Amino acid sequence: MRTLVLTGVDAPADALRGLGRLQAMESLYLERTRTDDDTLAALAPLRYLRTLHIGNTNVSEASLPVLRGFTLLEELTIGDTRMREGIADLAAWPRLYTLSLIGLPLGDAALPSLARRTSLTALDLSATEVRDPAPLAALTNLRIVGLTQTKLSKQGLASVQALAARGVEVVR
Repeated sequence: MRTLVLTGVDAPADALRGLGRLQAMESLYLERTRTDDDTLAALAPLRYLRTLHIGNTNVSEASLPVLRGFTLLEELTIGDTRMREGIADLAAWPRLYTLSLIGLPLGDAALPSLARRTSLTALDLSATEVRDPAPLAALTNLRIVGLTQTKLSKQGLASVQALAARGVEVVR
């Protein structure tokens, strides 16, 4: 099995931890499940993961070492979790092109770290504390950025216009 979608499924924690035995897994969708740090620890053997969706779960920064072990990740959605600024260090994922950080307590200070992952083509920072996305100009491959429910500053609005002028689709 290479893809498993359990989004919204009320699976018991033991069942979720058992997914770590499916070592050929490439795409795993666990949004809105009982996934937590113990679940992620049990998923550590999934070294072929390319897509991981764990938004709206109980995952925290304690899971960062496990997440960073998934070095083949191309797509990660981790918004609306207990994750903090540590997630902004994307060095472990050189292939990452899609990242969703919706609702995380990230502000402008996290943007330079995110901007170092130049492979990003899609980035969702909706409902974060971002005020000025200017550092995202360094993302030369960026095609779409989500900034809904953010309170952009005057300079932030100018930065958004500059991104849009370059052809980046800005979702507000």
